[in-house]
Amino acid sequence: SGSIDLAPSTECAMAATDPGVEILLAANFVDVSSALVSALRHLDAEGAVVAWRVSDETHYYPASHDNAASVRLRVALAADRRVPCPGDVRWLGNDGRDRCVVALPCADDGTVPLNTGCERLLALAARRIQDLFAARRGEASLVELARAQQLQRALLDIADMTGCERDMPTLLKGLHDIIGRLMYAENIYIALCDRDCGTLRFIYFRD
Repeated sequence: SGSIDLAPSTECAMAATDPGVEILLAANFVDVSSALVSALRHLDAEGAVVAWRVSDETHYYPASHDNAASVRLRVALAADRRVPCPGDVRWLGNDGRDRCVVALPCADDGTVPLNTGCERLLALAARRIQDLFAARRGEASLVELARAQQLQRALLDIADMTGCERDMPTLLKGLHDIIGRLMYAENIYIALCDRDCGTLRFIYFRD
């Protein structure tokens, strides 16, 4: 038919010859940052530093870098996207609180001399970073959905249990089992509080 199927080995060969492909195939933020910094270095843009904040934790690549770059990157990560970054800092991705920026090497006059090849790499890195942010959102949504379904199932089980004629010890043991499906509950107590009398009576206890 004249079509050509690219085998995995072909993808690896393409990544080896084109750093842009390596960026797009990167599996995580560290791999994207490593590929970008390495590719920029080969285009005489030595000294780029990437920073990203995920789940309120900030990471840098490379880990060892200029302290001044850290300050500029932290300021950029904390700023509103609508606020212009310093001239040597570029946005690579923004997903609410999760963000990614890169500090680029400056010339002696303070400008950032980037050629077309560098701009292409930055655009590809931004695309891949946004893909990773989208993947994280999808994973978080699935976890939240599973948690909501688990909670709904527990509430239905409690309703079924209380609708049956069971003695109190059996009912409390069943409630303990249901709570144990939602969280660690090996050690638990259930108590009745009488506000009028100011008393607390423990009706179930497991240690």
